[in-house]
This record gives sequence, structure tokens and C-alpha cells, in this order.
Amino acid sequence: MLDPKNHTANLLLAIWFFVESRNIDAAVASLSNCRDASDPTWRLSLAFLRAYQGNLTEAIRLYRKVHKRGFVPSIIFEIEEFMCWVLDSEPDKIQLFFCLGYINWKGKGDLSQAKGDFETFLAMRKEGDFQDAARLANAYLIEIAANLRKYASA
Repeated sequence: MLDPKNHTANLLLAIWFFVESRNIDAAVASLSNCRDASDPTWRLSLAFLRAYQGNLTEAIRLYRKVHKRGFVPSIIFEIEEFMCWVLDSEPDKIQLFFCLGYINWKGKGDLSQAKGDFETFLAMRKEGDFQDAARLANAYLIEIAANLRKYASA
């Protein structure tokens, strides 16, 4: 039996539930055992699952919490790679481009990649879908453009 306090095992189990059968409910239940962990990986995993389900509002809230506490650099690359893997097999999950944009911007500081991710999200989004996230993406693109100009002139 899995020790509910073993955060690493619960994170791996959540990944397994998702990869094996896209069982979001089981993955979320596994992650719920990680709520007292200081490592934000569980919250990033939950944000991904919420985004995958189409709940970008909740995903954004979770990503902001992680950003306030600080991203773990070593995990960011794994998350990015995982999302790209999912997008390769499920290109209709365009909301993941928003997540990639946020992670590349706030987690990695890669303004150019974040810009491309947000632009892809906006270009692929159907009219009426993810309206709040679209407004945020446009605002983020303005901020990113200002930062890119600032760095270019420095």
C-alpha cells in the first residue's frame, strides 16, 4: 500500500494515472496527498491537470501561487517537455500553450519562447473559448514586448 505521506510516490502515481488512462480524478486524488509538501511540484501538476480539463482559471490561480513561492528550476524543464509531449498527441489542447507561455515567462525567464507560446494560444483559440485567459495573454504579451524592448536597448 502506498504511504499517503510519500509525496514523491504520489506525484509519480498521478503522472501514471494521467499517462496510462487520462484518469484525471485519480491523478487529482493522488496529488491531494501532497498538499502539505513544501515542494511546489504537486501544485504545478494540479495546474496542468486543471488546464488539461479546460479550467484555465484554476490553472492560472495555481501557477500564480507557485510563482509567488518560487519555481523549482529543475522541474520547469520537465513540465515543459511533458506538456509538449501531450500537445504532440493531442494538438487540440491549445490551452496548454497558455500554460507553456506562463511557465516559460515566469518560471524560466524565456521571454521569446513565452511570447511565441502566448501567440500560438491566441492564434489557435476559437472565438469565445478561454476569454479570460485570452485577455491575460494579450496583457502578458504587452508586458513581454516592453521587457524585450528594454533588454534590446540595454
